[in-house]
Amino acid sequence: MKLYVGLSLYLTIGSVTAFFSPAKLEASCCRMNPQLPAASKVSTQSSRSDFLKAALATATLLASPQATHAKSYSANARNLDRVNAGDFSGGSVYDNNPSAAGARRRRAMQGCKIPVAREEASEQVGLKSSLSEKDCNTRVMDESPDFMLQAMQTLDCPTCPYGVKASR
Repeated sequence: MKLYVGLSLYLTIGSVTAFFSPAKLEASCCRMNPQLPAASKVSTQSSRSDFLKAALATATLLASPQATHAKSYSANARNLDRVNAGDFSGGSVYDNNPSAAGARRRRAMQGCKIPVAREEASEQVGLKSSLSEKDCNTRVMDESPDFMLQAMQTLDCPTCPYGVKASR
């Protein structure tokens, strides 16, 4: 009489699923000790403990660093993986030195919205106080966006929001 009827275990870690059943353990136990009489080959007590030991050993193997690099299938999961890795760029790639004139102005106008970029640009230009957002926008549109782009290149950070370090 076997008391472990219906006792089976599905173990899922990451994207790997392992299935354990006492019948498989009994078969492997009998192969390991062929000299034992049939009645004593697998007792209920030892088969349960063997079953749980095998499940624990497999869980330990599945939890190894190699198994934790599962592929993420949804965009939300990929974004969460990226943020957990310390990349806050939103998956975007920012070019702080665009070639087209319009792109240079647009990128410099984005830099005018970032306080740290305005401070850096003010220091590079040699102003005593930091530019306001309005003054920065006016200077970019009337003169040249190069002062702001140079500041943004100095603060370049591919994994930061907007591609610019928010602090120094």
